[in-house]
Amino acid sequence: MTFDIYSKYYEPVEENMNLILQAANLAKRAHAKQVRKFSGDPYITHCLRVANKVMLLDGITEEMVAAALLHDVIEDCDNEFVAELHKVMPARVTNLVLELTNQFTKKLYPNYNREKRKNLENKRIATVSQEAKIIKLCDRIDNLHDFIEYNELYPAYTHESYGILAVCHNANEDLKKELKSLLYWVDHSYKYNLFTKEELKELCKS
Repeated sequence: MTFDIYSKYYEPVEENMNLILQAANLAKRAHAKQVRKFSGDPYITHCLRVANKVMLLDGITEEMVAAALLHDVIEDCDNEFVAELHKVMPARVTNLVLELTNQFTKKLYPNYNREKRKNLENKRIATVSQEAKIIKLCDRIDNLHDFIEYNELYPAYTHESYGILAVCHNANEDLKKELKSLLYWVDHSYKYNLFTKEELKELCKS
């Protein structure tokens, strides 16, 4: 069977397909109708970047890469794909995706404001596995780069990112430093107008 991750249509997943390819296949189909908010790119491009970042770290597992590909499926996709995830993915992958799924959403807690929901979510994230924290850091770093590239960074999001950094600081030293450095440049450049928007983008790429 030929597998093309950028193809619009997919043949049924073979039982012996590599776990990472199987996760990519499911993620692509689950996010097929979704695009990134600012770029308009297919949403799967974000999942692929997060998974690629995870893949390049030391000590990672196949299950972590698969979970990185699927990290938004439970939270953002139709129930049929959530059910498929539970059916075809190993328990370790499913559990990681569950750990990465926001539990304090506006839909579930309509009487809580955003700040309270995020504070509660951060307290929950503090209790998840190290593997999930690593994926969470990769996800947050990719989102911040996306926001910077399209000049859509919000102060609230950077503030919330410091909360993620605080509860995931012990997950991976390199990721901690990368996120901390990224937040430093964003925060100080906007606060003190040290750089133009174009210069900030270049600094964050360095």
